[in-house]
Amino acid sequence: MRPDIKGLTKLATELRRVKPAQFDMNEWWIEGSCGTSGCIAGWAMKFFPHRFKKADGVTHDDGTTDYTIKHRRSGYMGSQAFATGFRISEEDADHITFSTRTNTPKAAAQAIMMLVGKLRKEVKA
Repeated sequence: MRPDIKGLTKLATELRRVKPAQFDMNEWWIEGSCGTSGCIAGWAMKFFPHRFKKADGVTHDDGTTDYTIKHRRSGYMGSQAFATGFRISEEDADHITFSTRTNTPKAAAQAIMMLVGKLRKEVKA
């Protein structure tokens, strides 16, 4: 199955518009009175609601609720959901969704576009 290069490129473009305060690689997706924030996969859920949804919400004493992401068709969660949703390897998904170097939306977009470049080469080979 071919990777969804178009979808990954759209995700990178959309991430560039996310405010840094709403980007947090420590949480899949978190909601509270101060707004929402999420990681790369959490924002993928927001931008691709036909592929992903929130799952397993946990509400904390401070009133925030955090969620993991779930792939709508397969039921996979977390980075496996991300891999399935964009038709990439779990290794690539883990690299993107757990990277400590992608601590800003701009850095996340750059990391995704580096992956897109790698995938384009692999598809041509």
